[in-house]
Parts: sequence; structure tokens; C-alpha cells
Amino acid sequence: MELILQQQLPHQQKAIDAIVDVFKGVHITAPIQFYTNPIFSLTDTHILDNMRTLQRDLPTEYRSNNPIDTGDYLNIDIKMETGTGKTYVYTKTIFELHKQYGFNKFIIAVPSLPIKAGTEQFLKDPYSRRHFTDVCGYGTEIEALVLEASKNKKKGRSYFPSVISDFVKGSSQNRKKIYVLLVNMQLLTNNQKRNGRDTGLLWRDDYDYGLEGFYKPFDAIASTKPIVIIDEPHRFSKEQKAFKVICEKIKPQLIIRFGSTFPENTKGRGKNKVIIKDYQNLLYDLNACASFNQGLIKGIAKEHFEPVSKKEEKVKINSIDSKEAVHFQYKRKNDLTKNFTLKTGESLAIISEAFEGITISAIDKTSVEFSNGLNKKIGEELDVDIFMTSYQEQMLRLALHRHFETEKENFCNRNYKIKTLALFFIDDIASYRERDSGKQPYLLTIFEKLLKEQIEKTISSLNENDVEYREYLEASLNDLASCHAGYFSQDNSNSDEAIAEEVQVILHGKKQLLSFKNENGSFNTLRFLFSKWTLKEGWDNPNVFTIAKLRSSGSENSKLQEVGRGLRLPVDENGNRISNEEFTLNYIVDFTEADFAQKLVEQINGELPQGTTISEEKLEAIAKKLGKTSDELFDELYDKHYIDRHNNIKPEKRNDFFTEYPDFEIGLSAGKIKDRNVEKTKSIKIRKTVYNKIKELWEIINRRYLLFYDDDLNDSIEDIVLKLFEKEDVFTKLVMSSERKKVMSTGSEMIVTDESGVQYDIQKTLPYNVFLKRISSVTNLPIRVLHTALCKYAKKHGTDFTTYINENSVAKFCLKFANWKTENLQKRFRYECSKVPIGATALTYADGTVRREISQGRIGNKITPGTPSDKYLYDVYAYDSPLEEENIKADIEEVVVYGKIPRSSIAIPTITGEMYSPDFMYIVKHKNGKKDLNIVVETKDVKSRTQLREIEKAKIKCAEVFFQILTNDGYTVHFREQIRNEKILQIINEVMGEWKINRKIKKYAIILSWGEIMKKILVLLSLLFLMVACSSSNTPVKEGKGRSTRRSNSSSIGNMGKFKVDSDTYVSVGRNERIQFIVVHYTATNNEYSIKELISNRVSTHFLVLDEDDNKIYNLVPLDQRAWHAGASSFRGRTNLNDTSIGIEIVSDGIARDRRNDPNRYPPYDAYLEYKPIQIEKVAQIIKYVSARYNIPARNIIAHSDIAPSRKKDPGAKFPWKELYEKYDIGAWYNESDKQAFMDEEKFNATSISDIKEELRKYGYEINRTNEWDRDSKDVVYAFQLHFNAKNATGDMDLETYAILKALNKKYPN
Repeated sequence: MELILQQQLPHQQKAIDAIVDVFKGVHITAPIQFYTNPIFSLTDTHILDNMRTLQRDLPTEYRSNNPIDTGDYLNIDIKMETGTGKTYVYTKTIFELHKQYGFNKFIIAVPSLPIKAGTEQFLKDPYSRRHFTDVCGYGTEIEALVLEASKNKKKGRSYFPSVISDFVKGSSQNRKKIYVLLVNMQLLTNNQKRNGRDTGLLWRDDYDYGLEGFYKPFDAIASTKPIVIIDEPHRFSKEQKAFKVICEKIKPQLIIRFGSTFPENTKGRGKNKVIIKDYQNLLYDLNACASFNQGLIKGIAKEHFEPVSKKEEKVKINSIDSKEAVHFQYKRKNDLTKNFTLKTGESLAIISEAFEGITISAIDKTSVEFSNGLNKKIGEELDVDIFMTSYQEQMLRLALHRHFETEKENFCNRNYKIKTLALFFIDDIASYRERDSGKQPYLLTIFEKLLKEQIEKTISSLNENDVEYREYLEASLNDLASCHAGYFSQDNSNSDEAIAEEVQVILHGKKQLLSFKNENGSFNTLRFLFSKWTLKEGWDNPNVFTIAKLRSSGSENSKLQEVGRGLRLPVDENGNRISNEEFTLNYIVDFTEADFAQKLVEQINGELPQGTTISEEKLEAIAKKLGKTSDELFDELYDKHYIDRHNNIKPEKRNDFFTEYPDFEIGLSAGKIKDRNVEKTKSIKIRKTVYNKIKELWEIINRRYLLFYDDDLNDSIEDIVLKLFEKEDVFTKLVMSSERKKVMSTGSEMIVTDESGVQYDIQKTLPYNVFLKRISSVTNLPIRVLHTALCKYAKKHGTDFTTYINENSVAKFCLKFANWKTENLQKRFRYECSKVPIGATALTYADGTVRREISQGRIGNKITPGTPSDKYLYDVYAYDSPLEEENIKADIEEVVVYGKIPRSSIAIPTITGEMYSPDFMYIVKHKNGKKDLNIVVETKDVKSRTQLREIEKAKIKCAEVFFQILTNDGYTVHFREQIRNEKILQIINEVMGEWKINRKIKKYAIILSWGEIMKKILVLLSLLFLMVACSSSNTPVKEGKGRSTRRSNSSSIGNMGKFKVDSDTYVSVGRNERIQFIVVHYTATNNEYSIKELISNRVSTHFLVLDEDDNKIYNLVPLDQRAWHAGASSFRGRTNLNDTSIGIEIVSDGIARDRRNDPNRYPPYDAYLEYKPIQIEKVAQIIKYVSARYNIPARNIIAHSDIAPSRKKDPGAKFPWKELYEKYDIGAWYNESDKQAFMDEEKFNATSISDIKEELRKYGYEINRTNEWDRDSKDVVYAFQLHFNAKNATGDMDLETYAILKALNKKYPN
């Protein structure tokens, strides 16, 4: 199994972008020496401006008060909670800083050896190297240079450290290499003076040979002008020696601190004492609260064992003195620990009255026998009663119970299993590992006994469908010793091979631990790990689901650090990280930490600004919203015991408070951290009677469908691959160039002049078979196809390309293939039903019988009290977002049954390579009871569809195709997408309305031939809807250039019962029209297919203009209803223009068919087709009518390409916008005199890209704020040119286009 890294995760990419954006527009000087980084100046004002922009949403206390331009280095901070991928983020940041600015010398400083080992493993592991080179497409590799302490201190010659030498000598001119020096804190600070000279590895200057004129390693490192990345910054406080060494000896240009915890500064004393986090220009704050709330890490369920005696106290046998005396430790909750020493015959009542009558009978070397017949060993903890129950035994029992509860869920109830691990922190190595002293490992004995019991109990609970899990458990039962392993610091010097193998697997065999099978095919049952705190720092495994803390942490550690080893999201048996489900870490502690969950919540919320206090401003704002005074609201909250007199939220009432008053919600979401001793776990029951009604739909959408690409792709794939290989930059030389600069005097000053340098090729080829395998593994292209394409390439171009078969060409090809897929495959695939049986699903067993219950994590992480509707599939309200909660609670008469689809339960394959699973399923019945409709809904809790990531949009498009295929296969399922401002009732009504229309159309289709069908459909549509050509309005219309007006208050409301409705006496002026835009499209196909598409359930439009010489205009959607024509769109600050626009579709191919495969992204004017004059005349009449009726300004009559420039080009270059303006007084156009006035080339050349983009934004276009003409920006320029400069539309901003833009903004100011 190989771990699969994911790129472009939003929470990680934001951190990377924040760092990279600091240097936007900053002047960066090329290095003078080959071994140095490029250099930037701290006085460059862009740095401060960029950071203030990046920090605008962060609290002011997160910003540094130190002036940037007066320091020796720039310090920026990135806060990321444990488990969110910090190492991945700073590694990708290194690649991005190199790619965009040329930096290639980085130092990663870590506080300890375990963290250093973990970082080294990540940087060097083949799967991560391939990820950054191939998947991310950097085509560059990191040379990880790990500095180690000198082990061989022989007399004689002393050589300069080779790792430092390799780091310094790495050339900045080699664009394919990044040099990273990994060093731990101790190596930075270790130094002793001997005879007045430094002797530390990096400090000494008496090496036999120097490097580039430097004899002290620190000086050589400093000369490279490195960027330093500090991991775990709380261990590198500014007062600490290591940080001072970094600043004073390494002298970096930039320090980036990555961590979940930062150093603290203390101000004041006594009551005035204040602790402040030492943030230095924090740019990104992914704190614990955000990480939990966004589901980026596991939730936590703390649980402690309630002692049998019900007393919160315990006694531990600490040690034994030569069979003579026993040392006991007595611990009571919230009390000081007490120590007692007793000898044979003495009573334990001295420790506690609960032991009255119990004495010590005998003392052995490792155990004690008591008068009640019990024998206990060193290290055991005893309950304080006459039964002396082993406290640790009960904690182990509880931990194993939770483990197998989770393991069964992860093994049996998902398509791809998750290997489930448990971690036990213990007090004494002797209680687990047998030592030479002869001590018996009592804890191990107890553990194996309890493990055997729990496995047998779990096996007995399985049903006939859990065959593979039964085999896994039986393999565990047959070899209990293989199920567990331990690692302790003493193991590092142990010569036992078995122990060495255990240590190797735990420390370095992450992938082995995550695998269910060994290399020989047998079950790998190792999943229980024992340690002291040795594994706490620098070690993690994503599949740890249970941590049992059988020992005290010994200090007031950060609660988050204690659970940090188990917070990462898990990976399945294929190595895929599962990020769309709710997972919980079981954390087992003893009664002395019963308040762990509460303290953890307080710690998390305490790090937020006002995380536990309501400000007066917020109280007043919410009171106003609720129609109350702030005093009234304060009294109300105080009387309900939600807050105290100082506006502090009471922790124990926090969840109830936020449930009743959600406007106040701050801090950690409910359910992310649970106390199982207070909140007993509630399983979610599946209602069998409801399931039986929705069973058919569930089984249909769980059918296994395979994704097939169009057959013609198979015929042309070799040619496509060949064309991609033929791209000019796929097979290129890896060239190193030197820059030679000469320093010379002019007589009055020193200057630097350029001289010619040298160039040479780097020959580092891959074996041909490796080259093919690497591309195939990333792209899934068959090796045969790649080989055939390359053979064709060799025939056409010769075999010289084999010289350039290298890492760079792999990355370039993979990137080009990924882009090709995105641009070309969206409509070139199909689904076909597999003959494989459905098998077990999230709701059913393999035989189709319904399960009794399902884990909450599969349904939702939040639970609201109450009983859902009898129509709902489950017995509780479980959900993830407010939109989902609203859907579940919506009582809709037409709904027969409905349910939330369990996470990742429906595996719809997509062209992205990932599976897709929607959110809700409904069965709806018409009021006449004649027909059931099946509806599947994808909920997206966003304000606008433009906020969706591209990969989400691609998955949704694939889902639309999938459900259409189900319909074609004879089972109609209506698929819809729902965003935040859309009600589920609205969606259901839309589906039902469409069904009625389609039903009428189908009735005609039964009796008519195909030729007649088309005619009758058009007639039917004309009867169903208002025909614009024949329609009339009772509203007076005034036409003319600019804005039109209409009657101020027209109402069609009749009388209501016995009451008369007066619509004329009082007329409000506080209103506007919902319709504010007119959007013009072409259909890109002929009449027949245009009609078929526009009366389907995928897209629609208000008006359709056919390619016919008749007098008809077709109105397909009433003007007061929303048509689906605009898609993801934005203009003049509005998004989702379907809500506010009228759509006009003109039947036209748009672009000539023989020009559609032209690789040019921006087709020229002559590639577009002319419209018929009668079509333009019809469109003009529609626009005149609609703009007059809805008072639409000229600037809001726009093209589809104006509102979606990266997706659309319609109505194209030959739509006559100027003719509409001059002949019909329609739309916006510039004054020629204004254009000529702005045709000033000198001013144009002096105008920055940012200022030109601002002009585009001023007119209404949505465009990014980068200071470059990237592809998205050129898309906007091309869209503008199609509208206003069509004959010169190229996507490049030129003088004429700029002059037209300025002229328009002058004529139509905001």
C-alpha cells in the first residue's frame, strides 16, 4: 500500500498562497554568487502592503508591532493545528517559492530528533517525491541534506562537514534542484570552548579545508542568504539560544514559523499579569477551533473509567525494597499525592479506611500478597476497596471495548476498509516488556487476557455477512502476540532482533502499520501499540482511533498536544485519506482527568479572541436583530444561566446556549469534543418501515456503474498522446546557465556590469521502462499506448528525444495530459451498469436486509434534540450544516419518504478520478397520488455556485450525466444541486412542474411521427407559454436610449374574501425589479437539438429564437420564473445571474464546425458564423420589450461570455452589438470621439496591469487581482473584445481595447 497525497486542499493551499503572495510585486534581485538565494529588500513597500492585505481578516493582536524595514530579516508566521498537514504545507511552500521567485536554499529547523526523523522520511519517501514532481507538476526535486552529529572523532585531519558543503555548493542556476538543509536544535546550539576556541560542529573554524573561502560552517551557510523554516515555534522562543543562533549566525533573509503553538510573552505581575502569544506577522490562522469545526481532524471523545468503589481515589504499588517493604502511592482527585511504606503484617488501613482488615501477608521480589488472598505486582493501580480491583485492568477493558466498536465499523460498514490502531501510554517498561531482572510483565498478561475475551465476544456478535472480518479476528486470536508491539527509549540499545523489528515497524513502517496483509498474503494483525511518552512528539499515524493514557503526563501539558498523535484523518486500505466523514478519537483517561474534555474546550476557545465572552457590541447587534434592547437580552440570558454578570458564557451551558441562540455561536462546534461520562453515545437507528418505502430508489442508486470514455477516444488516444509529446516544452534539455557579473569602477563609483556566462546541459535520464511506468501510474494511460505514441514520435522526429527522457519530461507530459482531460472529456464519456452484485451497502447487509443502526459519523456530526418526521429514514436529527438541518426539518406534504445519504456510500465514478456521493434522497408523490418521483439532492452550504471549487463542479456535472443514464435505463431519478439560498420545497416544486410539462409533451409523442413530433412540440410550447410576438402589456412603455421607465405600481391582486385590495392609494418607492439583466446566448447546435435540450431538465431559457424565417418567438419559461441559462456567473457585483436575469437563446452553431478543434483558446473573428437578419430583428424586439418592462439599464444587456468568460464565448464575435445600439437604441456602446481621445500609447504603456484590471472591474467584469495577464485574466479581456472589439479579439490587452474600455467607463459611470 502506498499513501496518496492530495493537492489543492483549500485549508492547505490558503497557507501556501499567503506566503507566496507576500512577495507579489516585490523587486527580487538575482544572486551575484552562484551559491546564494535571490535577494529582496525589506524596505520594499510591497511587502508591508501585501501583508496588511493578507491580514485584513485577522485580529490586530496577530500582527507584529516591529517595523519590517528596520530589521535584519522578515518574520512571518503560519498557524496550523496538529494533524492538518503542516509538513506537507511547508514542503509545497518551498516548491512554490522556488517556482515563482527562484529561491532554492532552505533550512528546516526542528526541535527534536523524532521530528527530524519524521521530516526526513517525508522529504525522501518516493511517494511524496513523485507527488510533488508529477502530480503537482513542479518537475523539480528537493535534495534533502540531513545534518547529523559527528560520530567518529578521530585524530588527524578535520574535514569540513560534507552536508554543509553540498548545501552551499548547490547552484542557484540549476532550476531543477532545491537544496534543503534539515537540522535539529541541539546541533545549532552545541558548542564548547576549548583553549578559547569554539569546538561545535557548526561553530569551529579550524577545519583543514574551507569552502568558497569560508572555514566556519555558520559563515558558509549565512553566505547563501537562506530562508529558514522553523517547525514547532514554541520550542524556539526569542530568548532561547537556538533562535538567537539562527538570527545571528545563519542570518536568514526570511524566517517562516509553522506551528500549532507559538511562544508566549508575559506582561505585568500578579492580578495585572497578561500572557500574550508572540506572533510575528501571522498570515494564516488555522487554529484548533477552525480545524475541528471544518472537519479537518478527528473529533475527540474523552472517557474515564468509573471505579467500582465509586471513590475517586486509587493506590499504586510503586516499588519493593528487598522483600522487606512496599512503597505505595495514594492518589485522590483534587488532592496531593501521598506516599506510604508498609512491611509484612502491617495494615493497609493506614492508607485508607476502606482497606480496614487487609494486611500484607508476604512480599516477593516483584509482587505483594495481601490477607484477602490477592496478589498484586509492581506498577499495578488498585481501586480503594476490599476487592482491590485493578484500575488499569478496567481502563484496558474500556479501551479495547471502544477499539473493537470502532474497528468493526471501519472494517464492515464501508466500501474500502480502514485499518484501526490503538495507542497505550504506560508508566513502566517492565509492565510490558520482560527484562533481565526477572520482573513479570503483568500489564501485558492482563492485556492479552482481555484481548482474547474481547475478540471472542466480537466474533460472537458477527452475522453471516461479516466473513472477512471474522477471518481477521480469528487470525488475531490464533496469534495474540502479533497483535501488539511496543517502543521505549531503552529499546534503542536493545540487541534483541524481535524487539528491533517491532521498533522499526512502529517508528518507520507507517505504511506497514496501515496494511491489512503482510507480503506473504497473511493477515497483518498488528494494531495495538505500547509506549511511554516516547511516541508523543514527532510520531503520528493517521489511523490511531483510540489512545489509552494509563499513566499521568506528569505536567500541565497542552491538552491538544496530548491527543495530537491521533488527530489526523484516517486513510483507507488503498492509501486514500478520507476527508469527507466525521471520525472520533477515543481518549481514555483515569478519574483524575475527568474534566479533560472541559479543559480542552476551554483551551481551544481560550485561544480565540473573545472566545468565551460576549462583547457589548455583539450583544447590542443581536438584541437589535431580535427586536429587543441589549439590557432585555442580557437579563434573558442571565436568567437562563447562559452567562454570568460579566458576559462570560458558562461552559456547562455552552451547547444549549448556542442551540437556542445560534447568532452568538463562537468557538468550537458542539459534538467535536465529547465527554462520554456525561454524554452517552447515541446510535442512529434506521427506521425499517421507512426504508422499505425508499428501498427501490436506494438499490437503484447503489448499482455499480462503470465509467467509459467514448469509443472514438480509443481510436484517437495514440494521436492525442503523440500531439502532447510533440508540445515544444515536453522534451527539453535541462540547462544550467551561469550569470557573470563584474564589479568595476567608473572612477567616481563602483558598478556591476554583465558579462557572458556559460551554459551546459545536465544529463540525467530515466530508463525507458521507468519513464513509461511513471507516466502510466499518474495518468492511467496504458503503457502500450505511450510506447506506440513514442514510436510514432521517433518516426516523425527521430530518436534524439531519448536524451531528454527525464523527471522533467514526466512532469511536463502529466500536466499537459491533466489539462487536456479537463478541457476535452466532460462530454465524452458514458456510464454502463456493471453486472457485479450490489453487495453490502451503508444501509443494508449483502443479502439486502436493512441494518438496525448506523454510526453518527456517516450521517452528521451535529445532533439536535427532538424526533424527526415519520417520513424520515432515521430516528434522530443528525446533520453537518444549517442547510442540511433545514432540509431534514422541512415538512413537505408531497414528500412520501426522505433520508440523508450516508457519507461516501454511493460510489459514482467521475472524470476527476474521485468518487462522488450526493446528500439527500426523496420520494415525492403528486397530490392526485398517481405518480411517484425520485429526487436526489446535492447540498452545498455556499452563497453562490461561483464559490464551488472546480473539482466539485466537475463531479456535479458527472453526477448529472449519471442520473440521466439511470433515467435512460428505465428508472427516472431527478438530480438537483442546492445552495444556501434555495429551499428544498422550491426544488421539489420545480421538479414536479417540469414533470408535468414533459408528461404533456410525451402524450403527443405517442401518436405522432418524428417529423410531426417536432412541429407539435413547438405548437404545444406556444400554447403553454406566452408568445412574445403576439403578447401585449397593459403597462405603458417609454422607449429610448439609456434607462426606460414604466408605471410605478401595477397590481393584479383581486379582492380577498369580503375585503377590497387597494393597490393605488399608497405606493412604496422602496423597491426594485428582481430582473436586472438580459443575457444573450447561442445554442451551438441546430433547431432540433436546441429544442430537445431546452425542454429537458438540465438547462432552460426564457426565449428561444429558431433558425427559421417565420414570425415566431418562443417563450419557454414565464418571465416571473427562474430559468437555468447562466450557470456559474458574475457581473457588476452580482453572482448566480439565473436569479436576476432573462435568458435569450439563438439557434446557431456559433463557431464553424471545422474550426472547433483549433487549439487556439481565443478563436479569431472569421471562425464565428453570421446570424440571419431576422434572428437579430427578433432578438431586438425581445430586448426592447424586456428592458422596458423591467427598467433594465443599457450596461446590463450582456453576453453569456461577459458573465462567464472562462467558460463561454456566446453569442460570439459576429453578434451585432453595435447594430443593436445604433438601429434599435439597445444596449451599451462607446462614443468614437472618447475612444480616440484615449488612444494614447504612452499613457497606455505607463498604466499598470492592476489599474487596467480595475477599469474592467469598474465596467462590471469579475477579474482576479494578480499583477499579470494570466489565463483567467486573458479570458476576461477576450470576452470584453468579443462584445466591443470583435474583429480584433485575441485575449491580449492592446491600446485600442484599452481606449474602448476607458471610453465606456466615461460614458457609463457607476
